[in-house]
Amino acid sequence: MGRTVLSSQRYPVRDLKTLLANLPGIAYRCHNDRDWPMEFVSEGAEALSGYPAATIVQGTPHWGALIHPDDRENVWAQVQDALTHDARFEIEYRIVTRDRSTKWVWERGCAVDCDRGGLCIEGFIADITAQKDAQDALRAQHEQLTRVSRLSTLGEMTAGIAHEINQPLTAISTYAQSSLRFLDPENPKPDRLRVALEKLSGEARRAGAVVKRIRDLARDRSRDVERIDCNQLIQDVEALASSDARAHGIRLNLELAANVVPVWGDPIELQQVVLNLIRNAIDAMEAIKLRDGHDIILRTSNRKEGGVSLEVMDHGEGVQPDVADDLFHPFATTKSDGLGLGLSISRSIVTAHGGQLGYLNNPSGGATFVLTLPQAPGETS
Repeated sequence: MGRTVLSSQRYPVRDLKTLLANLPGIAYRCHNDRDWPMEFVSEGAEALSGYPAATIVQGTPHWGALIHPDDRENVWAQVQDALTHDARFEIEYRIVTRDRSTKWVWERGCAVDCDRGGLCIEGFIADITAQKDAQDALRAQHEQLTRVSRLSTLGEMTAGIAHEINQPLTAISTYAQSSLRFLDPENPKPDRLRVALEKLSGEARRAGAVVKRIRDLARDRSRDVERIDCNQLIQDVEALASSDARAHGIRLNLELAANVVPVWGDPIELQQVVLNLIRNAIDAMEAIKLRDGHDIILRTSNRKEGGVSLEVMDHGEGVQPDVADDLFHPFATTKSDGLGLGLSISRSIVTAHGGQLGYLNNPSGGATFVLTLPQAPGETS
């Protein structure tokens, strides 16, 4: 890498100072040391950090002391890695200003030869706090829209969910009444009482599991990334959606491949995607109840190019040409009471996981939505 230095030869000193003073940040030259002692800092230093350029050059304080304690090691490691490979570096980190406020900065620099020997760094540092705040606000808005979509999906599945919960509750009532009969002092049946109580306990756990799945899907939450078994993911979604499907005379059939490689992501967000696709498949088949093949197929498979494919195949009318172009756009819906957010949010969730969401119309009718996800890092097929 060619060493370059700031030079005033092309510009009069006065013009160079004016140029540097008008920069939306600071230009600098420092020694490659953990304290980042500065040889030169432009006049924007005070606006950025609260400290005049002269005091930073004097080392009261050094620039390294302004870097947020949680970011110092990361900054050092990234810069040293770039210098080792004789490359420029670009990093983002936080600084603590003179008034103790925190700012986000973006820095770009490269190594140069110091005038007195050794290695120095020249570069530029800019305030990106406003951009970071905007990104955080956008992320919060997206998470809120995602939650609205989840609640909308749960609302559409209310009848099936109520049926799913009612089954174990009815069983609990029946086993409780049986237990009371088995306690009859004139005709006690302790063995049958034990069995009834064990079944009662099992149904209570079943009801609790249903409620937990609903609560996990509906609650306001931050992303929780972990290693995911896609077969288990499909089975969890099937347990939540099967009652709704049965209420519409539709079966969910699972075709799960053996030894599916794990993926890395947020299981609740991916469950939401599959749940949205199942709900859409149910709606698509509602218009053709008199046809055969009232099944929705949930399929997993390993992809030849790596990663996993999850498919939701219905026997509806397929995706019509007049809606195909807008299918994944926000607020595009064919449902009279739909928000038009389900597929748009689903695709953004999948994209954030490094995957893709698309569809194809089946030759025999209906559509198959295909969700592909990359293999978890460090895993082998």
